[in-house]
Amino acid sequence: MQMKMFLALQRAGVPESDAREAAEAVQDDIRTRFKEEAMTKADFQEIKADIRSLRDEVKTEVRVLREEVKTEVSVLRGEIQHTRSDLAALVERRIGESISWTMAAVGGGVGLLGMLMAWTKIAP
Repeated sequence: MQMKMFLALQRAGVPESDAREAAEAVQDDIRTRFKEEAMTKADFQEIKADIRSLRDEVKTEVRVLREEVKTEVSVLRGEIQHTRSDLAALVERRIGESISWTMAAVGGGVGLLGMLMAWTKIAP
């Protein structure tokens, strides 16, 4: 590129020494900018190390979260089991009460029927 620029400047009428100086200045500027903006192997290694570190942090966080979720699920399972037991006991108690009330009603009905039969002398 330096040669093309030098020749173009000469064709434009720029003296040889000025054309050479201008072409070299542009070439130096391009090299300087490239060095400033180019990634070195050390830069790449540093970025690679940062990525590894971040990946390890994420893995650790995922592991911690997984354990927290397992713990929470275990607690919830215990609470659900406790609630099931409470509900089963409540249902059993209510069924027992319903049976008691049904038996009392049947017994009362039979007694009332016996009283009616005795009162009306319809006894067998």
